[in-house]
Amino acid sequence: MADRPECDELAVATAPAGDEPPAPDRARFHWIRSPLYRTVHASGVHGGAVPSGTGLHMALFHERGGIPHQTVNAVSDAGLVMDEIVSERVPEFPTVSEGEPAITREVEVGIYLDWSAAEVLHRWLGQWVEKHREITEAMRGEQ
Repeated sequence: MADRPECDELAVATAPAGDEPPAPDRARFHWIRSPLYRTVHASGVHGGAVPSGTGLHMALFHERGGIPHQTVNAVSDAGLVMDEIVSERVPEFPTVSEGEPAITREVEVGIYLDWSAAEVLHRWLGQWVEKHREITEAMRGEQ
């Protein structure tokens, strides 16, 4: 599709240079998923340059409210589980202060990129953000 942002720039950006024969006019890529592959939701990112300065580390996380570590429910005389006894709930993490629950940032994955790959990712993300803006503005104009 001509209107989709390019996503194969990394292969071009990392191609070796020098006195090599001319490259073919096309390349076929075989995409396989690692056994560790998974889809994750990210609501934010944290990171920065690695101490050696050779690249960038980013940790993708999602935010959520706490999940109770333990709950206690009443049990009826017939042995049925009834409503939770909220006063006996044990939170996942202690509250920041009385009555103020902590927000959990659960880190899903850490990614290391060398600077060349970081630049490619930056361009790719920028293209998709711009495409999203164009679509959103077009949809607003149709209303």
